[in-house]
Amino acid sequence: MIITAPKRKEYELAPAGMINAVCVDVVDVGQAMGLEPDESGRYPVPSKNPKYKAKPRCKLVFELENKMEDGRPFTQQIDLPASLYKPDAGQTGQTSKMRGHLDNWGIKLPEDLNKVDLMALLLGAQATLRIQHEPGDNSRIWANISTINPSNAKVEPSGEWDSGAARSRIKDKALAATVAEAVNGVKSDDDVPF
Repeated sequence: MIITAPKRKEYELAPAGMINAVCVDVVDVGQAMGLEPDESGRYPVPSKNPKYKAKPRCKLVFELENKMEDGRPFTQQIDLPASLYKPDAGQTGQTSKMRGHLDNWGIKLPEDLNKVDLMALLLGAQATLRIQHEPGDNSRIWANISTINPSNAKVEPSGEWDSGAARSRIKDKALAATVAEAVNGVKSDDDVPF
């Protein structure tokens, strides 16, 4: 029997450093996964760690001014808990990651934070991203957004980003993970005592 390692698909990494970009999509991850909304209309995503409760998550998608070898723009995404919490003076707590990025980016939020349309607020917004190359599992290198800053540059969206296909990929990945979890949870004949 010959065993071979599966061939890993290689992706072209976005360059590291400060890069101008434009926001081309804002994805409600739970809604894209096909989850049902809670009583407040949010779509909480289950945590991979069963100790933590489900939380709404949001993906911000950017097209970079830099182009890949085939001429298409690089796209970078950042996945964040969908929270705009920021403690007032005298309160305890930590500013949410999303709020920290939006404040750093210079995005002006409305007074009423109960219903914020992030798509209307961020789509087409110019940014300077700090991209870092970081090792992941199996010694693979990932290009990750570490900070989002304001930008004076004008990056035009290419029109190549397909938001429907992106949401379909999220749903397919969630379905595959659910099926794998169910299959792994099924007892084999070896586990059944006779």
